[in-house]
Amino acid sequence: MQQYGINYNKMTAPTTRLESFHTIAHLAAALDWNLKQYNIKMAFLYSVLPLDKTMFMEQPPRFECPRKEVWVWQLLKSIYRMKQASCV
Repeated sequence: MQQYGINYNKMTAPTTRLESFHTIAHLAAALDWNLKQYNIKMAFLYSVLPLDKTMFMEQPPRFECPRKEVWVWQLLKSIYRMKQASCV
């Protein structure tokens, strides 16, 4: 469960400026480097949580395990739209 006041308002999004990309592309062309393109959009959204960042969540409605309705799940990956997802 997200708790207000604990990494709740701290959000970062690692982005790059277009000028940085232009500089790298220019250097690659001038120095005959090979460039590769990667899609890292999903890597950020569903990143693996480090061992020191333990997060738990309650079971969603209609997805409870039989006879274990009060148990919680330990997350191994961050979940999209969690306030703390960008801080881990």
